[in-house]
Amino acid sequence: MMALSIGQSREIIFGEVLMAHVRDELIDPKTLYIDQLGLDAIGRMGGHGYARTRDYFDLPTRSLQAWTDAPGGGSGFGLRPNKALPSYTNPVGAVE
Repeated sequence: MMALSIGQSREIIFGEVLMAHVRDELIDPKTLYIDQLGLDAIGRMGGHGYARTRDYFDLPTRSLQAWTDAPGGGSGFGLRPNKALPSYTNPVGAVE
């Protein structure tokens, strides 16, 4: 386990899950994957806050090329569609 201090009274805890108890009917016998919707997990948000995971949706990650090729792609970040990214030595927002 490792703790990363990010403020006066804030930490992020990293650890390894060694065991989890899951109902047998939630485990796919071929892949051993857990049915995420059936699990109906609850997540800790911080402080006394928790969140349910019932509003599940997929948001596919686009490649940089697909993002910059899309109409308006990259326009909010100083990038022009179909152009290469500025080099890391340029100031933020600079476009070549």
